[in-house]
Amino acid sequence: MHHGFTLADLVSYDVKHNEANGEGNRDGSDDNRSWNCGVEGPTDDPAVVALRARQRRNLLATLLLSEGMPLLLGGDELGRTQGGNNNAYCQDNEISRVDWAAADAELIEFVARSVACVVSSRSCAATASSVLVTSSIGCGRTGARWTPATGATRTPARSPSRSPTARS
Repeated sequence: MHHGFTLADLVSYDVKHNEANGEGNRDGSDDNRSWNCGVEGPTDDPAVVALRARQRRNLLATLLLSEGMPLLLGGDELGRTQGGNNNAYCQDNEISRVDWAAADAELIEFVARSVACVVSSRSCAATASSVLVTSSIGCGRTGARWTPATGATRTPARSPSRSPTARS
């Protein structure tokens, strides 16, 4: 992937800064769905720095705990920035390169612990005797079924109090 904000830029810039691309900042999406936490770009304000760090961890946790295979842009686990450039395809310089010396050790440790936790929990789920599988059944409703490790399907047992024939 070559377009879109890095994770660090997602919490540091409200608007793209693609001036270095030579296209008058017209390239790249204007819809970044980002929030700069009150300050555009780099800052030394401890409250903003702490909020951005928390937001990065929140977004990473959301990604890693979601169903399916997570897609993490290389360098996001290090806190890499492109200085707000969301379309750095033409940059063969510090904008698109990973600055290993600036790697965020606390973020790296958080990602390592989070990935280990997710891998461990998914491994446990894969060996569990049954798994609850949910799916969309239309009209905004969700259906559920229990699937044992053998692959056969069964429906969850109803409690007497929730049975359609139960008396109150």
